[in-house]
Amino acid sequence: MKELMKIHRARIKQLSDNMLTSGENAQNTMGIFTSMGFIVVIITGILKALAQQTANPTGDISEKIANVQGVTKESVSAITAIVSSVADGIAAQSATTQDISSNVVQAAQGVQEINENVNQTSVVSTQVSSAIQEENTLADEMATDSTRVDTNAVELANLAGAFNVIVAKFHRP
Repeated sequence: MKELMKIHRARIKQLSDNMLTSGENAQNTMGIFTSMGFIVVIITGILKALAQQTANPTGDISEKIANVQGVTKESVSAITAIVSSVADGIAAQSATTQDISSNVVQAAQGVQEINENVNQTSVVSTQVSSAIQEENTLADEMATDSTRVDTNAVELANLAGAFNVIVAKFHRP
């Protein structure tokens, strides 16, 4: 754009210099030539030359504007493609996030089921522990009773021995 402005300024300066030169030429010519028709022909030629000099920069400017418009269209197309790609990425990321969220919910439900199972296992474990304590108590009582039975059996054996001694005294032949 700056280059276009430089070219445009240079052409305008050139045109103004030409016009000044033309003006000076016209004044000199007027003094020299008395015929108005000839002066008009010269001025017309100068104006045609000036018009031609103006047409060349205008064509250059039009060409550069067309180039800028083409680059702008390409940029807009590239930006549109990038935005579309980003939108597709966001949609894919959103779907992935939803999948992750669903998996987290399922994992939380699984953890809750595990906690319930652990609680049930804890209750059963407590019941088993109570049953084992009752069995231990019963085993202790049986051991105590067994010791009593042993003690009574020993006493009974002693009594039987003593009874046998007494019976033997009566039976003497």
